[in-house]
Amino acid sequence: LTPEHADFLARAQPHAERLSTRAGTLPRLRQRARTALQRLRRWPPARRAMAAAAAEAHAAAARLRPEHLDLYVDQAWLPFLWRRGVLAGRRVHVLMQALPMDRIQAELDRAARVHPDEPTLRDFRADDALVEAERRALEAATRWIGAHAEAMALAGAKAHVLPWRLPPVAASNAASKAASTAPRPLRVLFPASSLVRKGALELSSALQGMPVELLLPMRDGGEPARWGAIPLRRIAPGEDALSQCDVVALPAWVEHQPRVLLAAIARGVPVIATASCGLGTVPGWIDMPAGDVDALRAQLRRIAEAPPDA
Repeated sequence: LTPEHADFLARAQPHAERLSTRAGTLPRLRQRARTALQRLRRWPPARRAMAAAAAEAHAAAARLRPEHLDLYVDQAWLPFLWRRGVLAGRRVHVLMQALPMDRIQAELDRAARVHPDEPTLRDFRADDALVEAERRALEAATRWIGAHAEAMALAGAKAHVLPWRLPPVAASNAASKAASTAPRPLRVLFPASSLVRKGALELSSALQGMPVELLLPMRDGGEPARWGAIPLRRIAPGEDALSQCDVVALPAWVEHQPRVLLAAIARGVPVIATASCGLGTVPGWIDMPAGDVDALRAQLRRIAEAPPDA
């Protein structure tokens, strides 16, 4: 469960039935699914996650009883439950953690038109029948519940918008950078793997020729060569990257859990992101269109040139 969904469910009707992939109700099943999936390591991560969701959804379907009329269902389970026909006649409240699959794939296709030589933008697509099952299940659902602004905008009158939960910040941990007259590079944190769908190519292009230092996660599952000659510094797990950067930039084509962005906003660190990150009306971030290198470079330069106390 996301923190936002956990808060919501804690306040939900106590007699509503909750089907959630992360509620801890099926630990043995989850372990068996993980064990089985060890044999499928060659599958893309998205396909492995989908196989695990299918196994969990089918086991949950077997637990449903006729009196279970109000269901809170994790989005990952939705198409599998719909295909089994167990949602008919029930009020289904979907815990939305991402855009629908058809919209995710449309965004990846849009990015692929900008970057036609990047195979990672086309390396996995869900089965058409599964995409259609999710579409029909969402159409029939009573409510879509979530914080991601783009996903909620698709729900229309069915949207139950949750506020993003900003992490608390102790006074001693608030971002504070000592003023210095000595010039230094702009320290830019990219809080993701070096993947095209996370906006790595746009950020790399925007930073070319600028006096910058790029902070990257130590466990970067993307392609480090994307950054060329840009000076890099790796951030170890558990290291406080937000206290070491001047700006957080995530020009993503697809992003569903913008946790680092929320933490940066809570601490007053400038954030540049796309609407695809789902921040919506959260104050304190700079919006840029996905794929717009010039807009990204302009915002980075504005922050680099701002006075220290601005």
